[in-house]
Amino acid sequence: AHCGCRIIGHGVEENGSSDESDDFAVLAKYSPLHTVRQGVRYPPILVIAADQDGVVVPSHSYNYVATLQANADRSNPVLLRVTTRTGHADSSALKTAA
Repeated sequence: AHCGCRIIGHGVEENGSSDESDDFAVLAKYSPLHTVRQGVRYPPILVIAADQDGVVVPSHSYNYVATLQANADRSNPVLLRVTTRTGHADSSALKTAA
C-alpha cells in the first residue's frame, strides 16, 4: 500500500519508502496525516505550504489540513497558508506569516 509518506524521492535512505511493507509500518506510525484521530481537541494549527516546494508535495499539506478539519473537535482553528513562488524552507514565508 502507498500512503503518500514518501517525500518525492528525497530521504528514502534515511526515512524509508512507503512502497516497502516494513518501512510503511514505521512511516504510518509517525505520519501526521495517519495519526489524526476523530474528536481530539488539537491546539490551534497553522500549516504553511509552498506552491513550488520540491521536497514536500504541497498537496500533502492540503490533505493534512482537510483531514484535521474533518476529524478534530473544531474548538481551535486549523488553517492553511500557501505561499506563492516559494520553495522548501524559504525564509520569506516565515517572515510574512509572523
